[in-house]
Amino acid sequence: MKNHTLPLILFFLIAQIHISDAANADVKVNLGFERTIVKEGDGVMVTLSAINPETNPPLIIQLILTVPDEMSITATEFIKSGGRQYTATYPIKPGDERHINIHLKTHKPGVYYIKGDYYYHFDGTNSTKKHGNESKNINVMPSIPTPSPTAVPSPTPISYLSGFEAVFVIVVLLAATYCAKRKR
Repeated sequence: MKNHTLPLILFFLIAQIHISDAANADVKVNLGFERTIVKEGDGVMVTLSAINPETNPPLIIQLILTVPDEMSITATEFIKSGGRQYTATYPIKPGDERHINIHLKTHKPGVYYIKGDYYYHFDGTNSTKKHGNESKNINVMPSIPTPSPTAVPSPTPISYLSGFEAVFVIVVLLAATYCAKRKR
């Protein structure tokens, strides 16, 4: 019986290692866009998110977002940058999540590739560092200039005589007619 105990213990230890690695493999990472089709000159927010499910041990994750040269960065949140790559490293407790948010402004039409990489390991365990990535395209449509309104000449206002002015004009015309007939 003792001869079978040692292999049985080894089997359970190996099985436990594989089970814990399988549980740790389900870190959720998502690359999201406010919109994927925008007009030239519009802004769009890009988010790279990581979630550590409650069943995992504490997690250390580095999120890296790479954006194309044809877009400018208008705002970032608590991240380091360099060479069009934006990064943040976070500890994430079981059941928590973290995000990198970057606000981009588009400059010219086209389809642009945005890539999010992530590297992680579980804190306090002998887990190996793991890597993954998410990528998506953003479609920038040409902006159609709106025609400027052409100046329409305003009509000349027609002035109407008030009642008093009309009576005055009639009296003057009658007086002039009377004077002209009397001179003849």
